[in-house]
Amino acid sequence: MKRFNTLLAIMALALIGGCGGGGSGGGATQGGATSLSGVAASGAAISGQIFLKDAAGHEREVDTTDGRFTFPLAGLTAPFMLKALWTVNNQVQTLYSFATAGGTANITPLTQVVVMAAAKTVALDAVYGGTASDFATVAAALPAAVADVQGSLNPLLAAFSLASADPITTAFAPDHTGMDALLDGITVSSTGTDVVVTDSLTGSLILQAPVASVASGMTAAGWSAQDADVAYDPDVAVSSAGVGLIAWSEKVGGNYVIRTRFLDNGDTAPVTVNVSTAGDASDPKVAFDGSGNALLVWMQYQNARATIWGSRYAASTRNWSTPVQISAQNPAADVRPPVLAVDNAGDAVVTWIQGDGRVNHFDAWAAFFAASGGQMQWSAPVLISDGVNSVRDSRVALNATGQGLLVWQLEQDDGSTSNGPADIWGRTVTAAGVLGTPTRLNAITSTNTFWVDAYDAVAVDANGNGMVLFVQNGSSLVSAVHAAMFTGGHWQTSAPIATSLTSGFRFPQVAFDGLGNAFAVWQEQPLIGGAVGSASRYVAGVGWDASPHVFADNSAGNVFDPRLALDAAGNASIIWYQWQQTPTNVVTVDSIRYLADTGWGARTLVSPTSMDGAMAFPVPRVAANAAGKTLAVWGIFTN
Repeated sequence: MKRFNTLLAIMALALIGGCGGGGSGGGATQGGATSLSGVAASGAAISGQIFLKDAAGHEREVDTTDGRFTFPLAGLTAPFMLKALWTVNNQVQTLYSFATAGGTANITPLTQVVVMAAAKTVALDAVYGGTASDFATVAAALPAAVADVQGSLNPLLAAFSLASADPITTAFAPDHTGMDALLDGITVSSTGTDVVVTDSLTGSLILQAPVASVASGMTAAGWSAQDADVAYDPDVAVSSAGVGLIAWSEKVGGNYVIRTRFLDNGDTAPVTVNVSTAGDASDPKVAFDGSGNALLVWMQYQNARATIWGSRYAASTRNWSTPVQISAQNPAADVRPPVLAVDNAGDAVVTWIQGDGRVNHFDAWAAFFAASGGQMQWSAPVLISDGVNSVRDSRVALNATGQGLLVWQLEQDDGSTSNGPADIWGRTVTAAGVLGTPTRLNAITSTNTFWVDAYDAVAVDANGNGMVLFVQNGSSLVSAVHAAMFTGGHWQTSAPIATSLTSGFRFPQVAFDGLGNAFAVWQEQPLIGGAVGSASRYVAGVGWDASPHVFADNSAGNVFDPRLALDAAGNASIIWYQWQQTPTNVVTVDSIRYLADTGWGARTLVSPTSMDGAMAFPVPRVAANAAGKTLAVWGIFTN
């Protein structure tokens, strides 16, 4: 947690609450206080000028050498905007704050975030030079802006017992504890319409948010580079109430254990809990229901066999249940990692593939969790594929009401032919365990010269319509991302949404917003040059974009493993890792957002990392709830 602690520090910039001198006066007091005092700091106390401007356009100025200042308010009209002005390396620096009355008003990078959120702009110079109406607009929006910043950074604030602290008015001492300790470790910047908060030591992202909607920004608060260094195969989910849940595998003692951490869950500080109790556990998957309960499944190796296990978190008791084995009790062969989907009622489907003892043969299986009937138990495993041909992987998606789709890649033999052709198959499923008829989804039959590759994704919208993406490549250098739609209770003929004679496609991801529109991302690998990240939008009733948008080029290096989260309004958050060409052995985790109202934002560094001799690759993951609360994490995967 040391790196996590540093994330907070620079941002609040020594909100060293206090007293000071200076100012002018001559009239009425404001809000019962005759003066406005505070501390201006940015990693250290500011030595420079502090300005106060009132709603009537009167401006006062005082000098400070230790960041402390005081303005008498007699003769001034609330509200007030504050500005700190100083020089670093011959470069003029500014920070802003705001007060609706007398008392305490610090000036720090964190107060600047609040003012940006209230003014809904990064152009605070213009606001400072504005009219009484402009000041009144900021004053009216200030309480909500404070709440939004507190909510977006709550895991970070909670770690310092500051979850309810107002960045502007909270008084504290410059002693490197509490708020001052938090402020010592963060950096705040703005890019266009976004505000970005990072860990000043590691450069890792804490928050990236549009100033027009800070509450719906993408945050990594509560997750640090130090956490990521030991977290294998992390997964993340966000509840409808905005609670974040992270699960990962970590070596504790002599075994790999599934660990979880809740964020914004009312804890004084985020707490890490070990959930698995035996063997070596890996590849966790997590999901919330509509009441804040959660399900967790994972792959566990013990007694010389890999099996699927699960546990349920009850929001009412804030405890995980005793782990239970979900896959067959006495299997003939190992399982592969599971995929999980949960509906609002808490019913769930988990799917995985598992060998049956034949060489290179796997079948697709599913199990169903019943919560709505009060049973709180998993069903016996159900065979999803035909049991004859071998399966390469399986996926599942559910909507809030329990309508879903199961998808798997089915080889055209029992697995005895190495790298033989495979097709995409799908069937409807409900959280209650009702299965539809299996249907082949790729319109062009897979062959040895035009084959379905090992990449696919599935999503279901609120009305039960679905989308399956898969990649199909040809030996004639034709590669395409195909989409198979399920609508009106029927599968439509699959069709390409991106085609290339000079590139190959990998890692497709797809998600629906609340209006039945979809967003897709994938990696595109040209024959010459590094891989790029591309995206396409589907508008219900209209179709896909005419051509994909490249959201991450290859000027720095290859783009890998793009991941997508989409909220109900259609705002997309994308996270990926990029292998840098220079310096060598450096990999970055990056992100970008697409906002339905304003389009593409700026690319943002989430975390810089370094490769090691074991070839440990970052694992980026992102999740969002319908309201737009978005949480990003990253970890490691070792070849």
